Amino acid sequence: MSGLYIPSPYFSLHGDLALALRQGTGKTNLSVILAWPDAERAKQKSDLKIEYSATQLNIDMPILARVSIPNALYFEAGPMVSFNVYSKSKAEITDIFGTETYEENGDLNVAEFDIVTGVGVTQSIGKSMIDFDLRFVIGLTRISDGKDSPKTWQGLLNVTYWFL
Repeated sequence: MSGLYIPSPYFSLHGDLALALRQGTGKTNLSVILAWPDAERAKQKSDLKIEYSATQLNIDMPILARVSIPNALYFEAGPMVSFNVYSKSKAEITDIFGTETYEENGDLNVAEFDIVTGVGVTQSIGKSMIDFDLRFVIGLTRISDGKDSPKTWQGLLNVTYWFL
């Protein structure tokens, strides 16, 4: 659902309430060296392969300021708060001994804050309008409490039909 307040042809405020399914995966290879306090024991090395995936279902609420060039295009920017409704993560770690799988539900933060920027065009259809826009979302907060946890990074293509 979206709302658009248009006080002038050049400036407007745009708010959304959206349900967003986010999925991400990552792979890495690394080596671990185990050193013993006893100098007579040899160091041991193990090569690891780690595969990680995360799924989130969020409610996104951006509030964007829109600057328009009438009959051409518009630019939008503003903050977004995102509330996590469901999350699931899975890590598979493979080494010479086999594969271990670790799964967690609800391990991601309840809320995150982001900055949204975008560019788009508006087309008139009779008394209504349709927007086509491309948005970029940059996370300000991490998706979990870990220091090395990623921040949101998204590209969105939106089509909005306005009932006016």
